[in-house]
Amino acid sequence: MTDASLLRATNLALHFDGGRTRALDGVDLAVAEGEFVAIVGPSGCGKSSLLNLLGALDTPTAGERYFRAQPYAAMADLAEFRRRHVGFVFQSFHLIPTLNVLDNVLVPSVDTPGAAAAHRARAHTLLERLGLAARAGHFPATLSGGERQRVAIARALINDPDLILADEPTGSLDSANAAQVLDLIAAARRERGLAVVMVTHDTHVSARADRLVRLRDGKLDAAAEARP
Repeated sequence: MTDASLLRATNLALHFDGGRTRALDGVDLAVAEGEFVAIVGPSGCGKSSLLNLLGALDTPTAGERYFRAQPYAAMADLAEFRRRHVGFVFQSFHLIPTLNVLDNVLVPSVDTPGAAAAHRARAHTLLERLGLAARAGHFPATLSGGERQRVAIARALINDPDLILADEPTGSLDSANAAQVLDLIAAARRERGLAVVMVTHDTHVSARADRLVRLRDGKLDAAAEARP
């Protein structure tokens, strides 16, 4: 792919212990506007590390990342970049325990353009579509694991991002709720053209991706890449 891609990583590396531990080692990846890429591979192969680097949550040892041809290193405010363009779905949810469901969903919208009432209306719509309208006033400790994950999905979508980075987003869900989450993400792709990079072990999830990429020993296995 060329710089016309939405997201691109070149020679991306993440090393620890003076280079003795290589979580990622020379990864090249490009994601097109609106594309759904599923990343698979064994535990410990660097999948979550790759998502964190793509989302500007970590700094690589080497290599560069680009968003619409702009290098991350040239961005004045990476936090603002994340807030405006990226929605995260973490494996461990990362909900704030002292905030109710509605307010957790609204967290990324703080200090973003638009009226607070419009943000709240969108949050209510997302929660309704995820079957959580009745839980809007509840706190995370009262939710099941599946409900917490659906709250995290709603939070990731609240700012209408260009890119969703998701780490096993259906891992805590039964098949019906997993399908509901994937349908919501698919609808967001159709409506807005957002791209999705998703780490998953679920073959039903990866089968819905446009492209399947395998990560092994910190490297992308080009020979294993396939389209379901």
